[in-house]
Amino acid sequence: MYKNLYIEDIIDFLDNKGYEFVFHGEKKEEINGFSTLFNYQENTITFISSLNEFSDYIHLFEDKKIKLIITDPSEKKYDCFSNVIQINYPKKVFFSILDHFFNNESGQINNFITFDREEYLKNSYISSDAVIGKNVKIGAG
Repeated sequence: MYKNLYIEDIIDFLDNKGYEFVFHGEKKEEINGFSTLFNYQENTITFISSLNEFSDYIHLFEDKKIKLIITDPSEKKYDCFSNVIQINYPKKVFFSILDHFFNNESGQINNFITFDREEYLKNSYISSDAVIGKNVKIGAG
């Protein structure tokens, strides 16, 4: 994991992978981990799936700023977004970023921001018939 991760590091990673994207914001800002949209933690990276619209969740951000959000190119930019990467398949790209910057040698993701159980239950569903394998982590969203 990177001790000091800056948005420009993420931009360089996406460029090197050949992704086409548009960035809005300040590349010199630091990122202090990652979190889910439903339990956003200050100064972290998050994403909004192309299956959703941020307008459905804007009420969660009345008094917050999102340091860096990854969105679909069709997503509107909101005042609560400090920095935005607009890219196709934002969820896939978000997890690619996590894999590159936050995985340790054993393949475990470091600095996972914990989430509120009640918020998780309100925004998630796992079938009672689901079979969950060993060493699986399930997070909100």
